[in-house]
Amino acid sequence: MNGTKEVGRDHASGNEDVRLLHRVRLQDGPTGEGCDVAAKPAVALNVTTSGSEDAGDFSVSVTVRQFRYDADGVVTYLGKPQLWCMSAPSACSELEVAAGSVEAGRFMDDAIGRQELLDMLRTSSIIVSHGAAFARPWIETQLPQAADLPWACSMTQIDWRSHDLQGRSLGYLLCQIGWFIDPKDDASEVDGLIQLLRHPFASDRSALSLLVERSSHPSWLLRAYGASFDVKDELRDRGYRWDGDLRVWWKEVSDAEKLPEELWLALNVYRAGRGARGMGPECEELTARTRFR
Repeated sequence: MNGTKEVGRDHASGNEDVRLLHRVRLQDGPTGEGCDVAAKPAVALNVTTSGSEDAGDFSVSVTVRQFRYDADGVVTYLGKPQLWCMSAPSACSELEVAAGSVEAGRFMDDAIGRQELLDMLRTSSIIVSHGAAFARPWIETQLPQAADLPWACSMTQIDWRSHDLQGRSLGYLLCQIGWFIDPKDDASEVDGLIQLLRHPFASDRSALSLLVERSSHPSWLLRAYGASFDVKDELRDRGYRWDGDLRVWWKEVSDAEKLPEELWLALNVYRAGRGARGMGPECEELTARTRFR
């Protein structure tokens, strides 16, 4: 082995100021962990776009990897990563080469390829993406029959900061727990996602178990229609975001947070003298089947 690498490994051993990163390499088949007897099927999914339609080199790749997990959120079995693409055949071939371990590419443009992906999604108890707000609308645009399936987002539905992890990007989160992936490798994105979901927290619960629990509970989307321009800073400080298309401040809260949030809005946004052009917020219930659309 390279001498410099050996020195680096020796220096990293037991040194709290140094972190050693390992490439994510997942083998298909049983993981040897958890109980696979009553495990549930799931899918890790990543949508990647490249090029532009104006330049004529626009392409989309969808990489998925099926896995099973038990009642404790432990991944018990891994399928083989699979690739679908919507582009010229040459571009799809390039994606296959880059993916390496991904099964032969399929095309979203043909009926057989679309049906294969649809069947895989439909047989999953949950579809996990690190950016479901982007992936879900795209998938449902291409596969309308995939609407109303349960989704979860590892980027936004796990409170990484409360577990002493910074940021939300997949690569950065992985680096903080000792792993790295090749962003040019389509398979590595879903493999990295699964590895992140397998991470055990200090509570002895996996990230996946927390995500499944969070996604299974209803939440509420509060839209502060009619809020005065003068309270925008208070709304922003409270965690509301501005929707430029609907021209409204919004925030998603849990079922338990709904009533306290409505009271806060009543006192700080819709109270007499605050300039509101409405009586209260619009409340929309969200579930795993309706979020991120």
